[in-house]
Amino acid sequence: MTNGWTGADARMLQDALRLSQEAFAEYLDVHPRTVGYWHQKPSSRPKSEIQQMLDTALDRAPADVQARFAELRGTGTSPTATEPAPVMAATEAEQRLASDPNIVAALDWLDERGTREPGTARRAVASRLVEVDVNSLQDRGSRRGRVDQSKVAQALADYYGRGSDGYGRYAARFGDVEADTSVFTRSDWLDLDCPLIATHDRLKLMRAAGAAPVSLDEEAFDQAAQRLAESLALGIRFVNMPLYRLLGVDMRKESLGGTVGISSFV
Repeated sequence: MTNGWTGADARMLQDALRLSQEAFAEYLDVHPRTVGYWHQKPSSRPKSEIQQMLDTALDRAPADVQARFAELRGTGTSPTATEPAPVMAATEAEQRLASDPNIVAALDWLDERGTREPGTARRAVASRLVEVDVNSLQDRGSRRGRVDQSKVAQALADYYGRGSDGYGRYAARFGDVEADTSVFTRSDWLDLDCPLIATHDRLKLMRAAGAAPVSLDEEAFDQAAQRLAESLALGIRFVNMPLYRLLGVDMRKESLGGTVGISSFV
C-alpha cells in the first residue's frame, strides 16, 4: 500500500481473509503476539519487513478477499467495529476458549478442582483475557529472562533451606568455588556407580497414574484463570499431551528404580 500499513489495516486484512488471530499469524509467519498487538494498538506501524509481508499477502489474496479489504479500508472500520471494544474482545475470547480442545481440557480441570459449575472457568478466563496488558507481560518476561541458573538455585536455597529430612540441593566444589544447583537429591542417591544405560533401568510403568489429589481454593482458582488468560494473550501454545508422572523412587547401586504412570499435562 502506498501509505504504509497500520495495525488497523492489518486487522482489516485479517477480517477480509476471515482468519482468527492465530491463523492470521501463521498465514503471515509472524508471532501471534504481533497480531494481538495490532488489535490493541491500531495506530501502530509494523516494521518495514512486516510491511512487505503484508503487501505480499494482499497481492496474493484472491479477488474476493481484496474486494472485502478495499471495502473495509474505504469505510475505515472492521465488520464488527460498531460493537463496543470490550464486547468485541469478550466475544473473541469466548470463541478462542471454546475452540481449542487443549484449553477446554484445562478449563474443565479448573472447574472440577475448584468445585465450580461447568463453564465457570471459561467465563473467568475470558473476562481476564480482555483486560490483559500484553506490553506489561512482555516487560515481565524480559525481566525474568535476566534470571540465571545461579539466581534460581539461590532462590530455592532461601525458600527450602540447605536441607530437609535428608534431602537437599546437589552442590559441588571446584577449588575455592562452590557451585549450587537446583537439582534436589539425597546423600544415598549419590555415587551409585550407575551409568545411564538400559541395563540399569529399573523403572516400572503402570497403566495409568491416576489423578493427583488437588483441590483449588478461591485464590488458587483465580490465579490459575489469570495464568491461562496471560498465556492466551501471549499466544503461548498449550498442548494437553500424555506424559510420565513419577509415582515412586527406588535408587540403589547400579540401579535406577521406581514407578511411573501415564498422566496428562493438565
